[in-house]
Amino acid sequence: MLTEMFRRAAAPTALALSAVLVPAATAGAEEASSNSLRTVPVPDSVRGPKFPSFTPDGERLVFTGTPQGSKRSEIMTIRENGTGLTCLTCGLDTGSSKDLSQPLVFPDGRRMVVNSGIPGEGALVLECEGKISKCRDPEVVPLNFPEPGEGNVLQQGREVRIAPDGKHIAFTRIPTTRTGEPGYVANVGTLRRAENSYEIDDARVVSAKGEAKSFTPDGQGLVVSEYVDTPEAANPDDFLFDLETGHKTRLTYANDYDEDLEFSPDGRRYVVGSGRGSDIFAALSQVTRPNFIGPGLQPVFTTRFNQRRERPDLLEPWLVRSGSEEKGELGEPLAPGASDSGWDSRMKNHWSPDSTKVAFWQQNMKDATESRMLIADVGDRPSNPLPVRTTPDPDWADPLKNYVPETFSPTESRPGHASGSVTIEEHQHPDNPELTTLKVTYDNFSDDGKSVINGTEQADYTPGGVVGTVHYTAGLTMSGAHEGTLTADLHADPGTGDGHEPKPGDAKLEGTVVSEVDGHRLQLP
Repeated sequence: MLTEMFRRAAAPTALALSAVLVPAATAGAEEASSNSLRTVPVPDSVRGPKFPSFTPDGERLVFTGTPQGSKRSEIMTIRENGTGLTCLTCGLDTGSSKDLSQPLVFPDGRRMVVNSGIPGEGALVLECEGKISKCRDPEVVPLNFPEPGEGNVLQQGREVRIAPDGKHIAFTRIPTTRTGEPGYVANVGTLRRAENSYEIDDARVVSAKGEAKSFTPDGQGLVVSEYVDTPEAANPDDFLFDLETGHKTRLTYANDYDEDLEFSPDGRRYVVGSGRGSDIFAALSQVTRPNFIGPGLQPVFTTRFNQRRERPDLLEPWLVRSGSEEKGELGEPLAPGASDSGWDSRMKNHWSPDSTKVAFWQQNMKDATESRMLIADVGDRPSNPLPVRTTPDPDWADPLKNYVPETFSPTESRPGHASGSVTIEEHQHPDNPELTTLKVTYDNFSDDGKSVINGTEQADYTPGGVVGTVHYTAGLTMSGAHEGTLTADLHADPGTGDGHEPKPGDAKLEGTVVSEVDGHRLQLP
């Protein structure tokens, strides 16, 4: 387990990633001090500053903003104190009038990758003579995602990340499964500068369950946020893939939504965008059980995510010591009380090179055009980053070309590892042929020998996976080490959107979910 790697020094025969993350016990007391939060004072001539990230030398931030009198969002750079504002793309012909956003600077400090349009529409690489902060003769070059070959693709590439070696790239593709449902495929390939473009060679599928989020600071692993076929019901989490071996390790354990995760350059901590503490998903997940009902709950997951404008604490940044979550630690929020004061914290979160600061942004909950950039000071002792090694080519993984993901199906009925059994039935709904019924019945079921589940949960859902609809009912009891109940009669419809921002009020939850574990009572919606 990865936590064992946190506790001991790397042995020559240990997993390569054991050299990436230091033992949690050595994450010193200076890191447990209270954090301070400050707003980057961006001049009034720039509207909607967002997506800040540090340059590799730590001297500046690059970010997205709209200059006064302009309709297009541009890529800019600024010092933390608000001085030295420079627009890098103003007046630059990018081949379209689409907004530019989410800049990420290459390790060489001379290039950056940016989105063109909403996520999934396209990406560009901005090249400079000299450092980004003193960019001369900028040139924009398209980043071409690999051709799909067979199958249907809804989005060629999104969630682009550059490896610390500057030679490899991670991205997420949204294809359709063999039954036509949207899927998530996280990939790693080799970046190549062609004459008039950047190309991605030998892209491999690291995970077909979620989105690529970050490389480990030494470049040896990839963090993936997995949304489907997760270990526990109603609990999306982050996982770490060793790119040399394919070994997969769970990183997050909170009973709520976890997504964007980035390790500090020294590997001691990470920041995760999470709903922990908000109980957005916990009403369904706190009666902990394996994810037998998974396909039936996917529409509930999407509906709750699409309601994030109504529940903005879904993606709050949390600071966590590496290896501590498996032991029950949740970490600490970087912006406590943000939603109470009218601000919605947004991803992505970015570390300073010395591991002492985290940059992120917030959106005004009443006016989506208003945003601000913040820096959390999370340590006063700069540290050296982990040594960067060449990112391994994940030859163990399937090639992306011609890859068509399978539709995730319910697991089979089985005995509990410790006691009882679970019976899983899937069939066409008797009264509506457009619905699939998935029924899960627990009979003194226990995998851990500590808590026992009894009762039934059922999902009547339409095809479509994360974009389908569902009627979910449940009557479960938990006994043993933890005492609890889960009752539900809930209809979920995720609604529609543009693939980036949901339409306000379009996602709907009707009915109720009530759960209580050891006296902790939660209700949804």
